[in-house]
Amino acid sequence: MKNIYTIGELKPLQPDQIGEIKRMVPFVVPSGYIDILQMYGYGDINEFLMLNIPDEHYLNNNFKDYLDLWDWKSESDKTIALSGLMICLTIDGDIVLCVESSYPYWLLPRHSNEIKQFEKLEDILNLFFRDQEDIYFDPYYEKKMEYISLIKNDDLDKELIDKIHRTFLEKYTPDKAFNIGVQPKYIFQAIGGWVYFDLAYKSAIRVSYQLKYKEKAIEVINFIKGFVG
Repeated sequence: MKNIYTIGELKPLQPDQIGEIKRMVPFVVPSGYIDILQMYGYGDINEFLMLNIPDEHYLNNNFKDYLDLWDWKSESDKTIALSGLMICLTIDGDIVLCVESSYPYWLLPRHSNEIKQFEKLEDILNLFFRDQEDIYFDPYYEKKMEYISLIKNDDLDKELIDKIHRTFLEKYTPDKAFNIGVQPKYIFQAIGGWVYFDLAYKSAIRVSYQLKYKEKAIEVINFIKGFVG
């Protein structure tokens, strides 16, 4: 697994929070999952894999009557999964469970009926991100989002975002940049977040920031909004 770039201030889980998670299920929660929570806390990786608050009832509450979406080796595997702990979801709808098994991480894909089992959480991360040049973790701690639409009166000036983008980079220097080609995301540690330009559809700009950096973030947001009117 490549090094993970972190954005803003992390909020690692404390021992009492880890204890609560361990008490959610009657089996030993794998150490790889605990380690990532103690290092990073909750958040998402590349705005794709979401490390949410774990939920021991997730599969029961949402898929108990739809287990035939996947191929199961046995009825006992269904029982194991239903007793599992949901630890991650992807933006595509994939589900990652911790279960009581020698392969404690199970991936229930959204677009396949083949369940994948892994010994280590790192193996799942490698599956999702091995072909990506950059990997970054964006914490949910004190996270706020501003969506700036460039559509006015049902009309979209597709040249406007290019002008904003160009002028923005003349004024602000990002700490790091991802997906520069079509949909760039510029990281600014000074706001604990990023500014995303949708240069593909040209209809919106998103600004993510942490509350402790709100003053600086509002300055950036107002600068962008000044072009929109």
